Amino acid sequence: MCVQCALYSFQILIVFFLSGRSCGSPGEILNGHFNTDEGVLFGDKAYAVCDEGFHLAGNGVRNCLATGWDGEIPICEIVKCPDPPSIVNGEITNPPQGTVTFGTSITYKCNKGILVGNRELVCTKYGNYSSAPPACKDHKGCPSVQVENGHKTAGFGPDYKYKDSIKFACNSGYILNGTDTVTCGINEIWEPKLPTCQKAPTITTTTTTTTTTRTTEVPPTPSPGNVFNHYYPHPR
Repeated sequence: MCVQCALYSFQILIVFFLSGRSCGSPGEILNGHFNTDEGVLFGDKAYAVCDEGFHLAGNGVRNCLATGWDGEIPICEIVKCPDPPSIVNGEITNPPQGTVTFGTSITYKCNKGILVGNRELVCTKYGNYSSAPPACKDHKGCPSVQVENGHKTAGFGPDYKYKDSIKFACNSGYILNGTDTVTCGINEIWEPKLPTCQKAPTITTTTTTTTTTRTTEVPPTPSPGNVFNHYYPHPR
């Protein structure tokens, strides 16, 4: 029993002695670093963290022991994406030379038809592409159109292909309802819908006439019985 007590006391002394011992830096990781927020003293742990676009290869935790850090410094490897998919009636303008890695961009073009979707794909940190590949779609163009009581000011045609535009204005006496510019869309129709030219409203002007009435005072007419009581000047 006394032997066990002595052994336990000895272990406590060792832990107390080692508790202040520092293991120093756990090492440098290429394209990454160690997180040592816990500290670098006996019993602490260091966690490996890779930079964006890199993933950990190996054990990412090192323990500070009496002999120093255990294990080895791990490796941060760059993320890889699969080969980019091919598309019908199109091709990749910048085919990768070897493995596609994080941050690499792939650009497509159509040899026939129009390109629908994102022209550029990027290899992401998750090991996939930023979007699905585009497609090459046949496009016959949009029909030539007119606006009643209006005319074209740009985009006179007569043929209109994908993304071509027409600009309209109304004739004199008409006002435009809608947007003045339309574009040939992916579905071979004009977007947004064609504007209309509506008859301008007639403005009615109202004239107000003011009549002024003047009142003139007339002296009272004397009664016959009092006619001589009024003074009338004698003509000279």
